[in-house]
Amino acid sequence: MPGFVSPVVGFELASDARARLRHPRASREPGAPAAVAGMNRGNRIDFLFMIAYPALYVGIVLLLRARGRLSAGLGRFLLLLPS
Repeated sequence: MPGFVSPVVGFELASDARARLRHPRASREPGAPAAVAGMNRGNRIDFLFMIAYPALYVGIVLLLRARGRLSAGLGRFLLLLPS
């Protein structure tokens, strides 16, 4: 999509299939395979962050509970909060 620097954002904000096909990374340009590989790498990094943030949160709550700085009830409540 015109105006977006990141190809991932431009692809995700495309309004319909034709806009996605017009995306330079989805076409058959000579650099398309490298661009697709770069987008896949970015997606994998995003997935790692989706796992890392809740793991960090759970780790902090468990550490505080183990050190006695957080009651068991409050620890359970914090672990069950929707994220």
